[in-house]
Amino acid sequence: MDALGDPVRRRLVELLADGSRPAGELAAAVGAEFGISQPAASRHLRVLREAGLLTAEPDGARRLYAVRPEALDDVQAWVGGVRRFWDQRLDALGTEVARGRRERGGAGPGAAGTSPLGALRLGGEASVTFRRSYPTDAADLWDAVTTPERLARWLGPVLGDLTPGGSYELRMGADEPGSDQNATGVVRSCDPPRSFAVEWRFPGEEPSEVEIRVEAGAPGEGAVLLLVHTRLEDAQAIGYGAGWHTSLDRLADAVVGAEPRDWDARFTALLPRYRALAPR
Repeated sequence: MDALGDPVRRRLVELLADGSRPAGELAAAVGAEFGISQPAASRHLRVLREAGLLTAEPDGARRLYAVRPEALDDVQAWVGGVRRFWDQRLDALGTEVARGRRERGGAGPGAAGTSPLGALRLGGEASVTFRRSYPTDAADLWDAVTTPERLARWLGPVLGDLTPGGSYELRMGADEPGSDQNATGVVRSCDPPRSFAVEWRFPGEEPSEVEIRVEAGAPGEGAVLLLVHTRLEDAQAIGYGAGWHTSLDRLADAVVGAEPRDWDARFTALLPRYRALAPR
């Protein structure tokens, strides 16, 4: 039931009502409807799959998703059994569940309302920019954003040749090679311990670019990270705004040795704030 509490996930199940569809097609559909990025859509598919509501089967280079009818039968039976008692209370229950998830996802450094929103540039070639300070020194922050072991704690496992000209794979969902939740690309440049830039390729999207810079902050500010993601479409910039915001909050947790907060709950809480930045 928790997996179906999100409107994006409910829509994904609706899109699969008539049969299996490829991940890229599903991501494009909910991306256009909800203004979320391909990685965010893939995370929703992963939640549904891990909840046992969907299956995913390889089909050449792509992955086909389908609904597990028996899982929906279980949901329908549960709802029917309690409806006569709880019909008027289900909405209230959903509100409380969402509030609890926001509170759990917003605890600690960079909680909701405390970490600054990224700056969106929309129209034409869109981009999103973040400037964040962290309670550590620049050397430690550089290590946290470039060492595979530490990246895995807050972003995902990274494999490949991480030197300029080398190819990488970032596994942001299931830790599987070639997954439709993985970002890939080429390392454009690396200037330790100051900056690096990578090509960013995600299934169903045109290539984009990500650059990260690390520097010492003003006295009392700790270390500063600047992240710029360019060559995006407007809807992608909104989704990546919420996505990178969530990941940088998880980085804040990891830097101080805390358990990184739940990605899905934090992203769900942030996405409406980024949608509100888009002109009406």
